[in-house]
Amino acid sequence: MNLAAILRTIWPWSLLLALATMPLVAPAEERLLAAGRLMLAGKYSEAAEIYRGAASEDVAGRVGLSRCLVAEGKHNEAVAALAGAPRENPRIEAELARLAFDRGDYPEAEERVKAALLLDSENLLAQWILGELRRTSGRLEEAFKADPFNVRVKNSLEVLDLLDTMETVASEHGVLRFDGRADRLLARYVARVLDKVYPDLCRQFGFRPAKAPLVEIFHESKGIGGHQWFSARMIGLPYLGAVAASSGHMLAMTSPNDPAVAKKFKRARVLKHELVHVITLQQTNFDIPHWYTEALAVWSEGSPRPQTWSELLVTRLAENRLFNLDSINFGFTRPASSDDWQLAYCQAELYLEYMLDGRDEQTLRDLLAAYRDGLTTGESIRRVFGMSLQRFEAGYTDYLKKLAAEMAGIEPKSQEAFPDLLQALRVAPDDANVGAKVAEGYLRRGAYPEALAAARKVLHSTPDHPLAT
Repeated sequence: MNLAAILRTIWPWSLLLALATMPLVAPAEERLLAAGRLMLAGKYSEAAEIYRGAASEDVAGRVGLSRCLVAEGKHNEAVAALAGAPRENPRIEAELARLAFDRGDYPEAEERVKAALLLDSENLLAQWILGELRRTSGRLEEAFKADPFNVRVKNSLEVLDLLDTMETVASEHGVLRFDGRADRLLARYVARVLDKVYPDLCRQFGFRPAKAPLVEIFHESKGIGGHQWFSARMIGLPYLGAVAASSGHMLAMTSPNDPAVAKKFKRARVLKHELVHVITLQQTNFDIPHWYTEALAVWSEGSPRPQTWSELLVTRLAENRLFNLDSINFGFTRPASSDDWQLAYCQAELYLEYMLDGRDEQTLRDLLAAYRDGLTTGESIRRVFGMSLQRFEAGYTDYLKKLAAEMAGIEPKSQEAFPDLLQALRVAPDDANVGAKVAEGYLRRGAYPEALAAARKVLHSTPDHPLAT
């Protein structure tokens, strides 16, 4: 997971700012009030229809329509909704700044923020984005001056105080910061893995960043858990839903030794994943789409595709609810559910596998070069593959259908509750399908002995059962 993407996952702030920046609604504008209620209730399509009717004559209508379109993953349409409004309007400039910030285009966001504040020095949204721009670039004192109420800045300043107490060690290919009391042995292991995999990854992608990567490992300190410190380091808030992340120049991770870490993770695999982000983000001057850097990171792990991903793929393909290259980034940054988030990773890797179907790995480096040159995805696809984006997507869909056909034994993701499955197994103890689902349920809950026993029982009677296998 990379920093620009992480920042775009914090969607609720936009709704709060929508409330704070929305003007008082006159009785004649009751439709806008109704649209606002629908938007805050998550009924974006219904709200968009009302806003669309008001957009031609009202700035608030354009702003509301734009926000609804963003929530639906239609970023380009959101920008277009604002394009026809007078540019000498601070709200429009601030909204354009927000959209630029969301997609990681910080120079454009800065330009729009300055324009908004020139027109209205007290514009709340513009002040907030200015503070975030300063914070994400590490200029924390300036960030605090721009927005003294920004809790992320306060948290980030506290992280800097903690970093001053951590040990720093240089390895052959990187620099590590860690808690010397708790993680000295872990740091030696991480340094060994880093020195082995980082040169290999640089050769794989044909690029070596100018500076060696910085790796920071966060353990419990001052009564605050390592994961909270890690989260505050990356986004300024204590609840990032990952154990590691990269900003492109550095990566941070929660110490697996932290007492609050409920589930242990594969340290080498996580480190390798994040190092791919460090390389590819810098290789493309940070102009790589989220889906592609994640695809490269997952592919580089070299691990089999999880069963849950295959189930999701089969289910969503049957329902015609897959992502395409226009919508997949929002599966990472604005997932409507955990399934959306997992499917985005699954499909991103499958896009990469499709690219390599009959081609060599130079194709991947060529696509990185296209993004480095500032081309759009459509332009990059045409340069590297010699076809239109539409034809590429059609080929990808056919590739997925062929893959799904090879998964004939995999059933769509079960929506049955685990207690119901247990009860069904009591009623029909010899039902192989139910027994396999129970085994899967135990596996998902980390009850490995129970999962193994249930799976073996199914395979005893049905040796080739796909799910039990």
